[in-house]
Amino acid sequence: MIPAIPTTYRNVRFRSRLEAKWAAFFDLLGWPWLYEPIDLNGYIPDFILQLPNPVLVEVKPAFSFDELRKHTAKIDASGWEGECLLVGACLLRAETWDRHSLGLLGQFVPAHEAVEAGIEAHFYWYDPAILIDNKGHAGFNAEYNSYSDRVAEDNDWKNYKRLHNADALWAKAGNIVQWKAA
Repeated sequence: MIPAIPTTYRNVRFRSRLEAKWAAFFDLLGWPWLYEPIDLNGYIPDFILQLPNPVLVEVKPAFSFDELRKHTAKIDASGWEGECLLVGACLLRAETWDRHSLGLLGQFVPAHEAVEAGIEAHFYWYDPAILIDNKGHAGFNAEYNSYSDRVAEDNDWKNYKRLHNADALWAKAGNIVQWKAA
């Protein structure tokens, strides 16, 4: 395993350059974030996106949805009762849409609903979280089931377009936090 390189961005010391890159990417998208803001059950999430409904974000050095799916248990047991994103080392391609994905989107399912649905986990993992352009603003929604833009809190999915500059923004975020000789 390659050790993480602590990186400072916006006067915050991140445990890894990958976490700092996600912070820079969130800034470029215009999404407010907090780094390691709360303690949950044996777990500190990497970020909380300060959206109308806060979204927990966990960063993993993964390059595929299958790799990301291996990291859901910690979030499932965390006690978090909102939506969460599990993001990786890069933007991924959505499974069915020709769009960029942030990673996996999970939604908390209360225990009584989980029992009724016959599932063990307290999170339902929607699968890809799709990056969208919603009337000129960056947002995201689930590839399946729930098309609501989590950033703008609207369901007007007919106005959602592909976020065409996602690759450029991701590259720019990497340039912002790249290693520099002291």
